[in-house]
Amino acid sequence: MSTGLLFSRDDLVFYIFPTHRHADVEKLKELIRDYGGDVCDYHRLQSDDERLGRSEGVALIDPTQLYAPKLLRKREKVDPDGEVVLTYLNWGYAQLCVDQNELIHYDVARRALVFCRGSWPDGSWRFYFSEKLGQEKEHFQKTVRRIQKYGGSVVFTEDIADVFIAPDDPTLLLAARNRFEWDPQTRVETESWLFECVDQGYVKFTSPPVRRMPGRRPGSRRVEFTPEDDKHLVTYIANKGREDGQGLQGIGFYTRLYNSGLEWAKRHPPDSWRGRYGNNREEFNARIERYRARHPEIHRDNYGRDNRTRFQNTLDRYLSSTQRNLQHSKDTHAQDKTGEGQVPRQFNEEEDEEHFPPRRRRRSDQ
Repeated sequence: MSTGLLFSRDDLVFYIFPTHRHADVEKLKELIRDYGGDVCDYHRLQSDDERLGRSEGVALIDPTQLYAPKLLRKREKVDPDGEVVLTYLNWGYAQLCVDQNELIHYDVARRALVFCRGSWPDGSWRFYFSEKLGQEKEHFQKTVRRIQKYGGSVVFTEDIADVFIAPDDPTLLLAARNRFEWDPQTRVETESWLFECVDQGYVKFTSPPVRRMPGRRPGSRRVEFTPEDDKHLVTYIANKGREDGQGLQGIGFYTRLYNSGLEWAKRHPPDSWRGRYGNNREEFNARIERYRARHPEIHRDNYGRDNRTRFQNTLDRYLSSTQRNLQHSKDTHAQDKTGEGQVPRQFNEEEDEEHFPPRRRRRSDQ
């Protein structure tokens, strides 16, 4: 068969399913037409193209699309009479036929294109094997040959890999997926996943786990604050909070409230308790002062209160620093009065403390 007429059959029509890779679609159309093929618009397929009734339609599927596994698993479209009118194939089929210079049987092509992701030469999925797999050389080489047999390739540089093959161990697999979580170009799968793809005849990646967005669940209703909640909050702050009001703007105080074991404290999360006090601070402060005025006997020794302070450590450092500087000045003054052949003057704290540091001595006194 002439190379230029490889696809020139009246009963063969190619359709390309929609994909976002428009540049690749144009190259694929050009390749098919260069070899005498006929490429029809996908919308003609949707409108029941008349040619489908008398021709063999081949729908080329981009394997990177979400719908690809479903269509490749379906394999064929059958009319009401049971006749096959459309065959679903990996869109690397055209390039495979060109490379072999013959029309490849569909079943053979499916096996040869399991790990093919592109319609261009060498358009295969690139696999990188984690060093933590600990594979023996013979087993690794066997796996590489199997991947290449089904259209894939193995690379030894992690940066250019499309699929990172991790161990089946759940802990190591989770660590690898967390590592590539924000990398849209690299998927993380296991070696057993490779064998599953070969058995089913197409690539289907593991869907990432769905995690709930922060905030209130859809459909849930907000629990409104009641006068009883405000009364409980006033009592708790009056008994547990500092008298100067420090620490009531942070989340820690309300986290302790939530974890205190009080039944009413579980009605709202810590953020809500903090927001309730912060948005009505003046009103709550007034109620707290009135409560403390009516109960002056509660915790007079501050036991059980929030006894943290921002100033204690600073005060200790200031006092110790002042004492050290004072002692250093006294020692320096005593040394200054010591000359060669003179007996050092003893420092009398009772006499010199009043005038410390001592006034400058006149020459007549020396």
